Amino acid sequence: PDCVTPGKKTFKCTREGCGETTTVDLPCDLENHVGTPVKAEPRAATCTAEGSKGDTVCSACKTVIEAGEVIPATGHSFGDWETEDVPESFEGLDCSTDTLTQIRTCSVCGVYEERELVIYELAMLGYIELPVDEPEEPEEPEEPEEPDTETQPVETETQPAETGTEPEEDSSSYYDDTIVYGDIDGDDLVSSADARLALRYAVSLEVGFTERQVKAADVNLDFDVTPADARLILRFVVGLELALPALTE
Repeated sequence: PDCVTPGKKTFKCTREGCGETTTVDLPCDLENHVGTPVKAEPRAATCTAEGSKGDTVCSACKTVIEAGEVIPATGHSFGDWETEDVPESFEGLDCSTDTLTQIRTCSVCGVYEERELVIYELAMLGYIELPVDEPEEPEEPEEPEEPDTETQPVETETQPAETGTEPEEDSSSYYDDTIVYGDIDGDDLVSSADARLALRYAVSLEVGFTERQVKAADVNLDFDVTPADARLILRFVVGLELALPALTE
């Protein structure tokens, strides 16, 4: 037999006076090639499967005689994360625990990945924008009635001239090198849990911060804990900020 043609083999009994024969079929011998070696077409790699620069095959049976050089799989080319089904109103939702789904799709093969993120985290990473309640305008004070200068003497008091103004606070003097900035929960790590705590405190969902926690949360050293601090902490966690505190203009 060869690589394309099966064979036959006949056995004969050697016992004296017998001489009976039997024939069996033999499969193709894929090592005995009758064709010529040819170079196959290269096979491009895909996102998940390896490619080849071209195997050498038998022209008769197409069996690979020598494997070609392997081309590594390319891996997926994912686009940006897109948030699905963003509600028009967040009323009734707990933004610290409720999640939204994000999807990103490979531009080559169309495979997609999903993940769930808490609404606050999506806002801090800039994927969605949470509505901000506008502060109520204070009522204008009533104008005092003017005194009757014709019947009452007007008393005047000489005020000493101001000689100077209070110096503005300096963020560099406010910096405390005993504080691990961003580590609000005190576990010696800066994590997304700290960013969530900072945001909950900034929007009055978390109360009772100690003086150390307030300082640790104020990572931009502007003397206040705001959503901007929570965003900086989360950016630091995901490697978009190199150090804390992060001074901003």
